[in-house]
Amino acid sequence: MKFSIIIPHYKVGKMTAYTISQIQKLKGKHKVNIIVVDNSNGEGTEYIPADSNVIIVNYPTNLMQSHGIAFDYALQNIPNISEYFITLESDSFPTQDNWLDYYVDLATEGYDMAGSRLRLSGGEYLHPAGAMYKKSNWCEAMDLVIKYNKIYSYNANSFVQPEFAYHLMNYSHLQSANYKTIAESVFHQGQGFKDEYLVTYGQRTIESEKHSILIPENWNTQYQRIGYEPGQWFSYWHYATGKKVKQIDTEIEWMPNRVNQQQEYTLTSNGVKHLWGVSAYHNASIEELSDIVKRKNEVVEQLYQSI
Repeated sequence: MKFSIIIPHYKVGKMTAYTISQIQKLKGKHKVNIIVVDNSNGEGTEYIPADSNVIIVNYPTNLMQSHGIAFDYALQNIPNISEYFITLESDSFPTQDNWLDYYVDLATEGYDMAGSRLRLSGGEYLHPAGAMYKKSNWCEAMDLVIKYNKIYSYNANSFVQPEFAYHLMNYSHLQSANYKTIAESVFHQGQGFKDEYLVTYGQRTIESEKHSILIPENWNTQYQRIGYEPGQWFSYWHYATGKKVKQIDTEIEWMPNRVNQQQEYTLTSNGVKHLWGVSAYHNASIEELSDIVKRKNEVVEQLYQSI
């Protein structure tokens, strides 16, 4: 079976190179085309190996950037992406030979999506690292996003309370200028239909949020929102539209002295390991996080030297 595998890249070329090497090493009998979306204007791409199965896409520097939007950019601009595609982050990679067989079995059984159900700072959802999706479903979700944009505008950080700036979602006739950068994305989609507050947004669950995804009949109000994490809205969309979803069993290993603060890694039952935060902590200089920065940098170097 053929899979397209989409990987956003940001600066840490050694990590991206290791992830690609693991995919190539463990792809088995399956065909893969690896799409690397460069969010760093070329920084670190010298480590990415030249390979006929690897496509590097240069994400425009003048557009809003996130690894969620990078997934959408690839789906919109790269031809011949397979119907079933897999999303990884540059610090998530396969560790066992049969990891793709797992997705083949799910596709055969008619699943529309599979991913790790995790509770993170923004709530509980199926995370995109190691997730499988169908391109036809992504197109369907994008159609809904387009409908959003005809009726609502999305204003980033426009409603400020002490110590936190909220996004504001308006019925379109309430203002003349629309800000829709995030709202034009499926994987980085911030909209929904209930007011949120800093102390409650982390309580989101699949069961609660799936009722806030689809367009309501009443369009005469505005909503205060805190943005979803990449892939969060799309995972809720699958449940809201009755798609067949598989929650992949996933174990979490926390860093020493950082339990419930920073993951050492997560590992799915089909062998996808996610190191968490490698790009975020790259060259960081925050003293209180120095143990995390040091550990992440050491792991990347160790993995790269093992290629």
